[in-house]
Amino acid sequence: MNFLSRKMYSWVIVVIFGMAISGCAGSKSTVVPLNLQSQRTDSIDLMPFNTTFEREHYSDVSQRANISLLGFLITNEINKRSGLYTYTFDDKDLMNLRTSIINSLKATNHFSAVNDILLPDENLSDRGIRLYIDFASMGVSQKIRFICDIKAHVKLADFRGKVLIEKDIHVTEKGTMSLSAAKNSALETFILEIAKLLNNV
Repeated sequence: MNFLSRKMYSWVIVVIFGMAISGCAGSKSTVVPLNLQSQRTDSIDLMPFNTTFEREHYSDVSQRANISLLGFLITNEINKRSGLYTYTFDDKDLMNLRTSIINSLKATNHFSAVNDILLPDENLSDRGIRLYIDFASMGVSQKIRFICDIKAHVKLADFRGKVLIEKDIHVTEKGTMSLSAAKNSALETFILEIAKLLNNV
């Protein structure tokens, strides 16, 4: 096998391995069973998420040197260009969290309407309550790849803007075999914490 063939072979192995790893790193949207006992049964609006917050990340590029020097160099270059081997709570995970919150609230049939407000200037109803989630940080442990962490300030306000209740929520979940398991567990725990807040309104 000549040098060029070996180089191509190493490249193929790295790409296939990378695809397998990345497939185990993402979250999925889900419906979390919620036991809502709040007296408020009118509409609820999930307000837009904040766009700037700390993204904690974990990279395992340095652990891939045992593939071969060439394989490591290729892996490092791939990571520089695409971030394939740097793991965090990305925009897709954030959207899965939002979808999961909306679908979980709808599944309770507790509220007359569950509205997903994506833009601050959308027309809002003059009734019901509004759910605000202000993220401080989220991501993956810098030391252990299978730990996902979400920190946020959550508040509920009426349609006039009066704050009814607020709380800092911090969830840390570990996946036994994959990062996706940690992310999914963090999503579910975070939504359960929101439900606890709703039950105290």
